[in-house]
Amino acid sequence: MNLSQDGISGWFTTIEYSQNSVNLDAVKGLFPQYEFETGNWTNWWIMSGMRLGARLSSGLELAGTAQMGALFSSSPTLTVTGNGYKEIVAAWTQNGFAFGFGAECIVEEHFIIFARFANSEAKVSISQLTLTGGYQF
Repeated sequence: MNLSQDGISGWFTTIEYSQNSVNLDAVKGLFPQYEFETGNWTNWWIMSGMRLGARLSSGLELAGTAQMGALFSSSPTLTVTGNGYKEIVAAWTQNGFAFGFGAECIVEEHFIIFARFANSEAKVSISQLTLTGGYQF
């Protein structure tokens, strides 16, 4: 198995966008006299690193990735109202170092399954696990 001749090893760069909702059910249970409104978290993961893979047969390739980069994240604004009280907690941003590891399986050179774990530790810890399937032309 010659990795360089297989053509599936080398540099691997990704840009991933995610928008995640906030579940306020636990907070509402602790403070039923208040109403809570919020938006979504927004994350941009920009990562680059190495991809190392092997062609196991004529129709099956497996590869792993290790990446470093940056996370650009913003929190939603939170509004709390009730009992004549209204407080707005402003949204904030965080930028920080990020790293990730992934694995992919390519079947018949077209069908792809890719799983990746990414993590960043800045103001708060943000981790993301994604599973993606697709078809490459």
